[in-house]
Amino acid sequence: MMRITGLLRRFAAEIRGNVTMVVAFAVIPTVAAVGGGIDFANVQAARAHLQDAVDAAAIDATLDPAATPNDATRTAVAKKTFCNNIKATTGGTSGFCNATVRETLTSATGSLSTSTTNNIMTVRYSATAHVPTYLLGLVGIDTVDISALAKSSVSTSTSEIAFVLDNTGSM
Repeated sequence: MMRITGLLRRFAAEIRGNVTMVVAFAVIPTVAAVGGGIDFANVQAARAHLQDAVDAAAIDATLDPAATPNDATRTAVAKKTFCNNIKATTGGTSGFCNATVRETLTSATGSLSTSTTNNIMTVRYSATAHVPTYLLGLVGIDTVDISALAKSSVSTSTSEIAFVLDNTGSM
């Protein structure tokens, strides 16, 4: 027992090799910080692509109310536009789009909702995705959840214009 405590005291008093120990302890937080920066940039790029696709889907679903007369056709048009905007030649396969999409958006899904108030149809398209991380996985963060929402409105009423010609001289 005395021998073990003596070894521990000598180990604690030893000053050679301290730089190696400090560097060894500093590597993990340094890699996590650098990885966090890289993964943060990757998540922001994925969020921008997701928002662009959601914006396009919402606008396309409201462009021509006559061409998309019901929720089923609006949903189909919005989904097609959304998927076309996240497609890529290389990446991963999306179950929602049944196509190859950007690697960071393989888990992206979207949904459409509509409401009409006072002859104004409002379309809301929302999407979510789980963006995989590269270096943050070292500290237990494997994915980052992102979401995007777009709202677009269009008037559904028609206007009537009447032109009256008075040729009676009273005017």
